[in-house]
Amino acid sequence: MKHVLLLSLLPGTALAVSPLVTDDAGTVEPGRRQLNAGYQFSRTASVSSHSFPINPVLGLSSRGELGATFGYQWTENSGNSDANSITDLTLATKWRLWQTAGDKLQLSSRLDLKLPTASRD
Repeated sequence: MKHVLLLSLLPGTALAVSPLVTDDAGTVEPGRRQLNAGYQFSRTASVSSHSFPINPVLGLSSRGELGATFGYQWTENSGNSDANSITDLTLATKWRLWQTAGDKLQLSSRLDLKLPTASRD
């Protein structure tokens, strides 16, 4: 319980959602930058997969933002060679299309372009 209380005292700029899992309708303020990063892990009986995505975002206007997602990934195979590579590059733009007074309800659209930059191994 103490940890939850301490986390609630952090400044609002330090709190964020996990990148690549969910996205809210809001956009980054014009001229401001936001950096999201994370660590993803999955495991089967013989393979462990690790990924470290990085997602810088730039506010373009009061309604739009532009971002990119890239990172590093590696797998650990029991008995076989391990694989390491950069991840695919994803370019993304999000535009807020509609909002109510007081920003209680917003509607946004997002377009992602995934470029195959990771190795095939």
